[in-house]
Amino acid sequence: MPTAEKQKIKPLVTLHQPLARKVERGWNYSTATTVPEMALYYGFSPAPHALKLERQDERLTTDLIDRIGPLFSVREKIALLRQYFARNTTANPLAVFSEKFVGRGDHTQAEYHLDVIGTAEPTAETLLMKLCYEIARDHQSLLARRAPKQNNEVLLEINSVGERESFSRFSRDVTAHFHRHLAELHADCRQDFKRSSFAPVHCNHSECQTIRATMPESVGFLSEPSRHHFMHVLEHLEATDLPYSFDKELLVEPDIVQHTIFRISLRQPSANPETPSSTPSTTEPVVVARGARWGGLARRMGFKKDILGASAVVRLPIHKNDRQAREKKMTPPVFYFIHIGYDALLKSLNVIETLRRAKIAVYHALLKDTMAVQLGNAEYLGVPYILIMGQKESNDNTILVRHMRTRSQETVSLARLAEYLREILKK
Repeated sequence: MPTAEKQKIKPLVTLHQPLARKVERGWNYSTATTVPEMALYYGFSPAPHALKLERQDERLTTDLIDRIGPLFSVREKIALLRQYFARNTTANPLAVFSEKFVGRGDHTQAEYHLDVIGTAEPTAETLLMKLCYEIARDHQSLLARRAPKQNNEVLLEINSVGERESFSRFSRDVTAHFHRHLAELHADCRQDFKRSSFAPVHCNHSECQTIRATMPESVGFLSEPSRHHFMHVLEHLEATDLPYSFDKELLVEPDIVQHTIFRISLRQPSANPETPSSTPSTTEPVVVARGARWGGLARRMGFKKDILGASAVVRLPIHKNDRQAREKKMTPPVFYFIHIGYDALLKSLNVIETLRRAKIAVYHALLKDTMAVQLGNAEYLGVPYILIMGQKESNDNTILVRHMRTRSQETVSLARLAEYLREILKK
């Protein structure tokens, strides 16, 4: 395989990729929304601008788009995987984001693609859900400032379809369920059912909604490994204090989508003036983000080795005051956060979010568990301070702050961590 140097390809970089390139000059990012800045704090790096779909991937892209719909951009995933293999970085997880603006005038939207590639760990889905949830909360706060009477609620809905075998068992029962009620389905849906047994799942007619309410749940058909994976995802969500609900109708036909599917929405108050003010009527939730874990795509592209990943798409309307986006710069972090053990990993995202709210950037390697990799990365990056959370610190809700040059260290409570680090930055 040609080396990256011979191909003259700039290496993909992420803040938490082991042996990542030093971010010596910081990141430049757009201020049209807060999403790029938030993604950088969570360890995502800007994707290369020169992502290009190869000719041999065009047919595969068209086929998968029809199956997956708006869940995430298949075109982006295929182009990223091509570069991922070309750079021979398949041993390292990668987290990247890209942005583009769609629509015109008052209908302009900012669209962000978030991708975690190269890991089967449930941390990937949790990282995406936490970031997307905080993006939605930030957008909710923005809407509240512009329209104080609107009390938007952030909704996180999740489901699991397991691996292909689990979904096949579930699919047979769902097909049988809709067959039993075929005569009760809406006429249009009966025609669509001939093409896809999951057509009634996405139908908005009242007849189909009634029948759908009694259909089986995919989580009841999960194999033991799939159930184990989903339980870990839920454990991560509980540890990060993310409120969620199950939605058995959150389904996609099996192809490359596996395990966790999620959707984040804002529920907005009704604008109907005839609705009595005492009645808490709401409109349909506005979807802000969708995402899922995926696998099998690399093999469909012709590679011998499969690469797993998880992806999400965030879509936000752009206010007229934000359309003239300015460039902003994030300075390189001087701290590296290290987690040791599973309990520390569960609390890591809350630590990252606490520091983000305090505008304190840190390097981290949440997708890598070994302490040797994390310490090696910290030394390579040359950060003056490392923040360590092990089993003891996790139990005590503390962080060990170590000065790399003097090897002196101090235990700091999580409650005053941001304040303590601010004092270091002032020196």
